[in-house]
Amino acid sequence: MLVGYRHDLIADRVRLINRLREVLVGICPVLERAFEYRKRPGLIVLTGYQTPAAIRRIGAKRLADWLARRNVRTAGVFADRAVEAAISQHTSLPGEDLAAKLVKGPAHRVLEPDERIKENEQAITSLFRTDERAEIIESLPGMGPILGAEFLSIVGDMTSHTDGGHLAAHAGLAPVPRDPGRKTGNLHRPKHDNRRLRTSSPCRPTSR
Repeated sequence: MLVGYRHDLIADRVRLINRLREVLVGICPVLERAFEYRKRPGLIVLTGYQTPAAIRRIGAKRLADWLARRNVRTAGVFADRAVEAAISQHTSLPGEDLAAKLVKGPAHRVLEPDERIKENEQAITSLFRTDERAEIIESLPGMGPILGAEFLSIVGDMTSHTDGGHLAAHAGLAPVPRDPGRKTGNLHRPKHDNRRLRTSSPCRPTSR
């Protein structure tokens, strides 16, 4: 239940960010490109200032102070980035004031799921570490409590998987036999693999 709730929270957050960026690109494309809005500093900026004119009026120094009061680290860096983007656009677009309100609302709402996601992940971590398999799972490369809980929520007690190869095939990471008649060694990619298991599996391929 906790893992499923986390998926819902993240999906809501992604939807809000996509909507925010869609509106923002219509009034200030440079500002839309200036920040990674999955992270907190860019969202904090947009809760107070959404248009190039508003950012230019406050200026880098006062914006940095404003961000610092909201616990943004390296506030000066983000303030400079926002002001630089605002200076590059002096054109006021039709509907800018209305669009600014539509940006401000989602910016506030994106920050709300952040806190709920943190609380949810703390609950997942606490519950996961009560499981007798947690220490073994966390010893695997790349596996932490969140990914480990995701893994356990899919595979359950592991009795349905006879060995590691069976588990890898379920995740779509290993071929399965398709041997007609007496022929053997005819392997093919699984057609009914579990995508969620593939992303959370300890046997998933690693990037280099």
